[in-house]
Amino acid sequence: MTTTHTPGPWADTGLPSTCDHRAIAADGPTLIAFVPKGGAADKNGQVSANARLIAAAPDLLTELTRVLDQFDCFGFVGPTVYADARAAIAKAEGR
Repeated sequence: MTTTHTPGPWADTGLPSTCDHRAIAADGPTLIAFVPKGGAADKNGQVSANARLIAAAPDLLTELTRVLDQFDCFGFVGPTVYADARAAIAKAEGR
């Protein structure tokens, strides 16, 4: 896998509720993203869910690639599912 993004793990910093955003950061001081708080999204848990999803992105990419590499060996995945998953990986890698 060719990766140019900041290596994982990424984590939701879990900033206190007094802040107007949640920050996603890599190990050390590398800021990845801010997820703004506010509005209806805060009331139904979308802010926390979005922060978790962003933080999980490197792991999701790594594991999806690993799973598809295993399927290459055994041919368990249909062509449409396989092509869609490979396209998602390519999108994540900027190809």
